[in-house]
Amino acid sequence: MLPDRRTCVILMISGLAGLSHRYSRPAAVLLLAAGWACWQAHQVFAVIPQNLINGSTTVSGQVVGLPRQSAGLQQFIVLADQPDWLADKRLRVNWYRPEHSVLPGEQWQFDGKIRPVYGAVNPQGFDAARWMLSMRVSGTLSVKTATQLTPARDSIGQLRTSISDWVRQTLPVSSAATISALVTGERGSLSAEQKDMLLATGTGHLLAISGMHIGMVGMLGWLLGRLPAGIALIFRLRIAQHP
Repeated sequence: MLPDRRTCVILMISGLAGLSHRYSRPAAVLLLAAGWACWQAHQVFAVIPQNLINGSTTVSGQVVGLPRQSAGLQQFIVLADQPDWLADKRLRVNWYRPEHSVLPGEQWQFDGKIRPVYGAVNPQGFDAARWMLSMRVSGTLSVKTATQLTPARDSIGQLRTSISDWVRQTLPVSSAATISALVTGERGSLSAEQKDMLLATGTGHLLAISGMHIGMVGMLGWLLGRLPAGIALIFRLRIAQHP
């Protein structure tokens, strides 16, 4: 349970007051950080009015990130722009038996049932509420009807989708899901056996960080590849200036 907003404000004021004293500064920083973190959590979670929970709501927004496909279910994150009280908030959308496949960057309007973030608190189980808070997701929406408003625009999400599709079409099925997860961070194609193996070997975190490392090495390779051309251009300019 989060403390109320008044408690968050008291924590931050106490932290600011303690910063002026050298000996109380470490504790003041902790109070300030705790108050700010709780306030930000309220900004994410305390969004959906009580009278609208589990009620029918119309939401429009842009698809962000890579949609996750499974049997009869499509899950993705939407950055909402309507209604006004939900503007710039993120929702996790569950579309059962979808009529269309959504792409990153597309603008959609959804009619469905909205509810705040929740999750079962089971020992050793997946903490859905904690994950949604880390992703700044303010609630979930179960789609009844959907209408596409605008097509996808050029975005990083589209690039990740195209790379993931190319990997799945090019590589064997046994390795395509793992390579796609390493390169793009898209883990929806991993089988239950592959997830269990990553969990048992303690290597699941590699999927979160290896893609960034691969991108860094790729960028370094591109820069090194362009270096000879850059040096040649400098020599040409010097020769042109001093014939």
